[in-house]
Amino acid sequence: MLIRNGKLSGIMEAGVRVFRGIPFAAPPLRELRWKPPQAVTSWTGTRDASKYGPACTQPSVKAMTSEDCLYLNVYAPPRGSNDGQGLPCLLWVHGGAYVSGSASAYNATDLVSFFKSSQQPAIVITTNYRLGILGFLGAEGLRHRDSSGSTGNYGLQDQRAAFQWVRDNIPAFGGNPERVMIFGESAGAGSMTAHLVMPRSWGLFSSIALESGSFPLWSAKPMNISEAIYQKMLSNTSCADAACLEGLSAARLLFAQLSIPSTFYDKLWCSFSPTVDGVELSGHPWELAQQGKFAKVPVLHGANTDEGTMFTKLARTAGKEQLFQFIQNRVGYSEYLPKARVENTTMDYLRTEKHPNVTLITHEYWVAERIIGDVNFLCPTKLVSPLLSAGGEGVYEYFYEHVNSHQPVPFVNHGAEVQFVLGWTEHMNQEERELSQQMASYWYRHAAFGNPNGIGRDGEFVKWPASSVGHLQLDVASKGGVTQVEGPWRTWQCKFVHDLMNSILSEHKPLEIIV
Repeated sequence: MLIRNGKLSGIMEAGVRVFRGIPFAAPPLRELRWKPPQAVTSWTGTRDASKYGPACTQPSVKAMTSEDCLYLNVYAPPRGSNDGQGLPCLLWVHGGAYVSGSASAYNATDLVSFFKSSQQPAIVITTNYRLGILGFLGAEGLRHRDSSGSTGNYGLQDQRAAFQWVRDNIPAFGGNPERVMIFGESAGAGSMTAHLVMPRSWGLFSSIALESGSFPLWSAKPMNISEAIYQKMLSNTSCADAACLEGLSAARLLFAQLSIPSTFYDKLWCSFSPTVDGVELSGHPWELAQQGKFAKVPVLHGANTDEGTMFTKLARTAGKEQLFQFIQNRVGYSEYLPKARVENTTMDYLRTEKHPNVTLITHEYWVAERIIGDVNFLCPTKLVSPLLSAGGEGVYEYFYEHVNSHQPVPFVNHGAEVQFVLGWTEHMNQEERELSQQMASYWYRHAAFGNPNGIGRDGEFVKWPASSVGHLQLDVASKGGVTQVEGPWRTWQCKFVHDLMNSILSEHKPLEIIV
């Protein structure tokens, strides 16, 4: 495989050409720390591409980690699968609350193998990006490190460098650089949200898919929160300025990072999410969507039934008093919406949400889970769909509600759909494998045609309606299968989330994070 002046030596795995550990940017070490990714040094001769590159520096990971981590992986069908026009490409960005994860955790061999066997040949790319303090530390004191004046968005810039690498190099693998779908889950979807509203990223993708992370509050944080975290990092390291931080080891920085909550357990922000710096991100993505400032490309996005289970830090035996205190702490109604509005909405949830009949889980806990899922995942997706549709491109919503057959508790948790999208069918029963094949085919068609229904293949699968009509409900055949659901849905719940998001982002309201 020829890449500029050098070659790559990959491997064949289950009939798929696999190229691992391809550098797409220079190692962000020493003077390149907290700077935009720089051009990778080309090589001559043949480079071994049989092993994954290290994961980016992060806590609690078994794989090898390093600051030298800007590598991607390419999974491609054998030569001859190309119809002469170049294959569509799907570029995956992993999740992990912007502080964990790696490209190597998402082996795409099975997916590319399925695409090949179903006569839907495509290329899949997975990429690393800088995480945590090294990828998303933002501060006025760090702006000088980027000639454009940006700060706090190095992980996003890494992702864009991977997009650019694909644009420049994917033809060598048989891919079409004009037909690239970027997609991701959780923080990966939050990253996709950012690229949709970052003009510097436009033109590097033709479609986009967002799984459980479309335009939520946590997809970006205001500059004052970034500054608060920066000051906390200075305090934790006994540093006086950025120059001191720049001289510390990655291990020392990671240790200092650990005292800062990484996710929105206590407030509605992720500590190390992208920063609204006025350069890369001119505003919060939700605000920019309302202003029509987003890339006009087809969008596929959705959420899972029980997203809140992973993030509802409340005793599962909680009563009403604990529920109201939890919502007060999480939503902060003394700062944003009137106390009576939040309490009345919580009471509405208590009256209308059906308990799942799971032992040792109270109705009050379940209501908290529903509110957290609506606020952080489901409602932002629904609310942004008409805004994106106004851009003139297709927008397609899904709601994934299949309980995995190997899961002991009947919850459709955050991330449950990933194995179905990526075709990891080894431990699935037959109808789960069929659902996975349907979902993977929808995602393929969105990448290939900018429409999950494809072109000229009506009747093979249930037609996916435009979001203005309804959404697609995803489940196995014995539980109703894949079905169209038309009309409005969770209307009053999402009206509450709409008002909450707008109130929190108002310049007249204080913005806080627990540090």
